[in-house]
Amino acid sequence: PELAAAELERAVKELGLKGANISSHINGVELGLAGLDPFWAKAVELDVPVYIHPHGTASDRFQRYLLWNSIGQNLEETMAMLSLVHDGVMDAYPGLKIVFAHGGGFVPYAPGRVDRNSEDGRRERLNSKIRAKVSDYLDRFYYDTCLYDPVMLFTLAARVGADRLVMGSDYPVGDLDPVGFVERERSLGDSARRGILGQTASTLLKIGV
Repeated sequence: PELAAAELERAVKELGLKGANISSHINGVELGLAGLDPFWAKAVELDVPVYIHPHGTASDRFQRYLLWNSIGQNLEETMAMLSLVHDGVMDAYPGLKIVFAHGGGFVPYAPGRVDRNSEDGRRERLNSKIRAKVSDYLDRFYYDTCLYDPVMLFTLAARVGADRLVMGSDYPVGDLDPVGFVERERSLGDSARRGILGQTASTLLKIGV
């Protein structure tokens, strides 16, 4: 973690990079349990975003039907998000800017079952460092729009706010028209679409602001 923090500082201050891209786990250890405090603290100090892309899964269960890609990636993001919340990272570093690939996995679209485990009858077994519900943290993250489904794009914007969304493409193997995907969702409104298509990322990355 100390070396990662030092490399992040070098990347930003010497190389002029605008943030970092990390995996959804560290050699099989969830992000909130990997002792990454020096890295999170450095990201806050430098005021740069950390983009989380799924590591992928090699489990035999996910090799048929390309499940490693269709649902495995979202499961990775889900695990990373729940660890960052339950293991206290988001509380410990309120200035931390985390951007999730692929719309953030599954939690933003079905938080009810996750929140249900915060109820009094289940809390003792939950073993979480937080007293709030996971859904209370959803608008602390940023999300890219690589969703391939306009209903989910609308749902995500409604859940966390369009100002937490940045355009995602999954380049070079993903959406062939990521700009059009956002522009066709007219329910978002012109201002929200402009934010998603550039202004929010520009602010996060301190480019042109």
